[in-house]
Amino acid sequence: MNNIVTDKGTAKFWSSVDSTKDAKAKLIDVLIIIRLNRVGIGNTSLNVPEITREELKEGVTKIEEDAKTARRKARYAKQVAEKMLCGKDKAKADGAAAEAVKAEKEAKEAEALVDDAKAYAKSLPPEIIPDGETPWCGKIYANGANYYIDNGQGGWNAVNETNAGRFLKELGVSDRKDTELTSPLDRTFTALQKRHRVDYAGPLAGYRTGLIEYNGNKILITRGPKLIDPVKGDFPTIAEYLDGMLQEQRIYADCWLHLAATPIYNCKPATGQVLVLAGAPDTGKSVFQKFLVTPMLGGRVAMPYQYMIGDTTFNEDWFSAEHLMIEDEGAGKDINTRNLFAAKLKQIAVNEDHRNHGKGSKALYLPPCWRATVSVNDDPEHIRVLPPIDSSVKDKLIILKVYDGATVKLVERLGGRAAFAAKIKEELPAYLYWLLNKFQIPGELKATRLSMKAFQHPDILEAIEETSPQRLLLQHMECEWVGVYHKDLPLTTIAKILEESDPPNGVLPKSPTTLGRYLTDISKMTDKVSKRTLKGSPLYTVDFRTAVDLGYHNGKVKKSHDKQRESAKAARQEEEEWEYSKVLEMLKPEDRAAIRKAHCEKPRVTYLITPAEMPA
Repeated sequence: MNNIVTDKGTAKFWSSVDSTKDAKAKLIDVLIIIRLNRVGIGNTSLNVPEITREELKEGVTKIEEDAKTARRKARYAKQVAEKMLCGKDKAKADGAAAEAVKAEKEAKEAEALVDDAKAYAKSLPPEIIPDGETPWCGKIYANGANYYIDNGQGGWNAVNETNAGRFLKELGVSDRKDTELTSPLDRTFTALQKRHRVDYAGPLAGYRTGLIEYNGNKILITRGPKLIDPVKGDFPTIAEYLDGMLQEQRIYADCWLHLAATPIYNCKPATGQVLVLAGAPDTGKSVFQKFLVTPMLGGRVAMPYQYMIGDTTFNEDWFSAEHLMIEDEGAGKDINTRNLFAAKLKQIAVNEDHRNHGKGSKALYLPPCWRATVSVNDDPEHIRVLPPIDSSVKDKLIILKVYDGATVKLVERLGGRAAFAAKIKEELPAYLYWLLNKFQIPGELKATRLSMKAFQHPDILEAIEETSPQRLLLQHMECEWVGVYHKDLPLTTIAKILEESDPPNGVLPKSPTTLGRYLTDISKMTDKVSKRTLKGSPLYTVDFRTAVDLGYHNGKVKKSHDKQRESAKAARQEEEEWEYSKVLEMLKPEDRAAIRKAHCEKPRVTYLITPAEMPA
């Protein structure tokens, strides 16, 4: 030992351990210094020699072996002493007894050293091992109170802390305390919560399993899609089905499916248009969704309609499915519901980030790879589930008309639905191979933003336009304002008159700005409403006069407004009387008196703008 003096003047001793000594000798030197410091020598203290944890563990192991050896030696010596006494050889018996006492003493000293070594090890700070060098790194992650462990089958299982502990112990992490307060298992759980914690754990549409980072968040994808292996071959049944159902529109279905499948199989998520199939019942719309789209995109499907129209605030199930399917939903007669639906369709088509909100979990924005399909009957009642097609949504929709007859005949020829479905499943790998490797979007259909140009079949588009809020508002105005003469009205007056007319729910928009936009659209559809600006404010000219009101007679317009009004009034009354007499002829005699009385008491047409206000 060498004596040195610190800057405070307190004597302090240090000693070095010979690097050539083995771990056992180094550990004994350390323990001797610790014992001397424990006893204390005046105002001095001894520096504990450096020793690595591996050397400490190795030294403890060797001393434990020495203790075991000493114990065996002591037992053997005792047995020898007992035999010597039986043999009347007292001198040898005493020698053996002395050897036993000596061995006992050595064993106790070794055991005391082991206890001191373990106590010293516990007093040391925890050993710092880089996470990357641990056996558990990349095999377990924390997410709140749960942990996700690698199941060895290409996925991740959610477990509680108890089962996570079992998993870690199988990997060699000890739960015995090696410091005064913690064990390696305790410190591993702390490391997981601090440095291996993920912000989201679960499936994510369009992604394979594994850990990714997005917008500063760690995302653990626990399950991926079950993708079909493409196989080169023929697909005559699928081709016949698509040709018969869509006819000249099939190219749009091929383009859409090509753009839907390619990002998932190439692991390059991308956005894309919503596909709408409209046609009569039992024409193959659902077959396309269930037997082509869902398996082709990985076999996972979600039903998002209730969230899209505001019936629920939770949408976590969407994020585990590549295919968002809306199938034969009830008619959305409320224009507000249809507008909500339109807004969500637009988001699905073009937005990369979407808000994931599950029950009891924090909302988080994630980047799923979705494709949405909508199937709807094309009758006036059900076509209203689709939103009005304006410029903001038109480029985001592919709307195809489904023709009837062909699919039913194909199913019957193949022997029924089960045989048809089996044939589609059999040919799907070949059709997928063709889409991924052979098919190319024709140049005239290519587009920059969503890779293909939008398309809406004229028949379906016309049927949807008939259900637009502008059309519904115009129809209401035509019914309620029949006979109204030419008049310039500000937007506020029109809104007040319409509100007092008690329109059906959803016909009159709540916002004056929206009403103005509707009226502007109506002015482009008909000459019954026109718009101009006066002193910076819009004025709308409304004119719902009928042909009779306008004074048409044998194709010629009367020049005199007074005669015109009289002639129109007489013609209108003549027309009403003629219709009235025809109705009476169809009734039973006993009912005619009551009908005549009701007719006489019925008031004539009341005009919002009287004839006196009509411009000369």
